[in-house]
Amino acid sequence: DVGTQYRSAIYYTSPEQEQVARELTAVYGHELERRRLGEITTEIRPASDTPYYYAEDAHQQYLAKN
Repeated sequence: DVGTQYRSAIYYTSPEQEQVARELTAVYGHELERRRLGEITTEIRPASDTPYYYAEDAHQQYLAKN
């Protein structure tokens, strides 16, 4: 699937979390490039700048319901 609703993201709440996320994506990114597997496109953003929305009731506890 493609589209903005399927993109990956890391939302950090502290400078330490941001640092770890950026370091790990750099390490894995270099390995992916070396193997010619593409680049990491995961967004890394502060959680405070990103609104959070609960899913509709039909999507709540999906695994337990199905």
